[in-house]
Amino acid sequence: MYRSIITGILFLLPFFGFSQADWISYVKKEKKGIMAVSVDLELDLNKPKLHNVLIVGTRVKGCYKNGFPNEEGIKYSDVFSDSVAFRLNKITKNRKVGMISYQCLIFDVFYVKDTLGIRKEMDTLLSKNYPHYPKYVVISKDKKWDYYYQKLFPPVYTEDFIYDQEILYKLVSAGDDLSTERNVKHWTYFKNEKRRNSFVSKIKKLDFKVDSLNIKKDLAYPYEVQIYRKEKIYPRSIESVTALLNFMVKADNGLYDGWGAEMIVKE
Repeated sequence: MYRSIITGILFLLPFFGFSQADWISYVKKEKKGIMAVSVDLELDLNKPKLHNVLIVGTRVKGCYKNGFPNEEGIKYSDVFSDSVAFRLNKITKNRKVGMISYQCLIFDVFYVKDTLGIRKEMDTLLSKNYPHYPKYVVISKDKKWDYYYQKLFPPVYTEDFIYDQEILYKLVSAGDDLSTERNVKHWTYFKNEKRRNSFVSKIKKLDFKVDSLNIKKDLAYPYEVQIYRKEKIYPRSIESVTALLNFMVKADNGLYDGWGAEMIVKE
């Protein structure tokens, strides 16, 4: 079974319950664990004339051990985001551009027109509604939108990146920190048995094992081989593995059709 080709607007994963047509969510490894980022890609081509970045954050009430909000935390985050946006809309013209979740902390990122009075309003809001949690309010001049491009915008957004991130995001959002080694299975297809055998002989030298060999006569690439190897699935590591397998499969005129892995959540 070939994986579905992703077309149109990248991949649309709701982040903290938020979903708009041009937003994407992805994860990346930082020093203390996995960070989840959501960003509005439309602004890459259509930026409003707002030259100040505002970051408002707090500690989330309810999160997994990997630092990502659990069901209770997502509800809490939604209320937090709504209250910040409601107050901000009364103060100045603004545009929400992204969200970050890291180590049980959540941050909403805006670009705003005027900064006068914003810090006082945000401090008041957070002190009143979230008195028992740390509050973060950062305001900075940013005419070139450096924060948007350096901290929020994805490093690439190819089809392979989107596919990898869809799987990783689902695992992280369920509590997986991606650090535990597990069997990672890959699907590959070839036009004939000779090409498939050639590929198998090469990947065995890289410690991959064959899970199954099948022939699916209704496919253009009927000779399937499923392979697996035990490894961690941090974003950069899995991206390197899939890039390598893509290259090796194409060398034998085959088709690489993606990967999958079991979910592991630490108690």
